[in-house]
Amino acid sequence: MTIGDTFGPGERRPLLRGASGWLLFLCITLIVLVPIRTALFVWVFVRTPDIAATFPVLIGIIALDGFGTVSGVLLYRERPLGVLLAKIYFGLRIAFGIPVVLQSLLLGLVLMIGPVAWIIYLFRSERVRNTCTKAHAESAADVFR
Repeated sequence: MTIGDTFGPGERRPLLRGASGWLLFLCITLIVLVPIRTALFVWVFVRTPDIAATFPVLIGIIALDGFGTVSGVLLYRERPLGVLLAKIYFGLRIAFGIPVVLQSLLLGLVLMIGPVAWIIYLFRSERVRNTCTKAHAESAADVFR
């Protein structure tokens, strides 16, 4: 560390804003990786011999992951609704993972690590607060008037 790179009492860190860092990784995960995972689930379900019994589960997975993809697009576009939808998406993933935890503790915990980590990030991140707040959306709307 050098003497000139510390922040004094009158100086502040630069404002963390924009879809970069972990927020960008979350957006990529929701926009790219979630649809790939959904396609793999569809492939597995279609190849099962008794597709009629698993059809409601397949529709639920497609709907939930579509919801997650929409939240990722809104997060990337820095909309406040994207944060709310992402929190709901990960909350639903946690809720639907509880039966898996009750049947197989190790598998359930492995499946729950990601959604729990992302929901904690969405609640605690300074970048998410600065990027996707209602005040930010209103100031951006003033620019385009």
